[in-house]
Amino acid sequence: MHAKPDGAPSASGFDNLEVTPILEVARSEEHEFIASLAFSWEIGGTGSRSIGAEAASGYTPKIEFGKGFGPLPRQRRLAAAVCGDRPRRIRHSRQP
Repeated sequence: MHAKPDGAPSASGFDNLEVTPILEVARSEEHEFIASLAFSWEIGGTGSRSIGAEAASGYTPKIEFGKGFGPLPRQRRLAAAVCGDRPRRIRHSRQP
């Protein structure tokens, strides 16, 4: 990442490392639907402080989903889908 905020010096570096295992919990080929659970772990202190990477780790459980629109009539068929997630970040600070 390379950042240059207005009126501030530029900074370069990497953000914290993030690991996200995902578990598929529902799938329907017929209805073009998928749902999954994910758990992201941002490993604090692995990124560059010069770009604002936090020293504290963070955990984010998520519910992710996707719904395609393939079953529409041929004249209205779109190559589109609605996707989303519902994250909630939980911050974990290190003890000295």
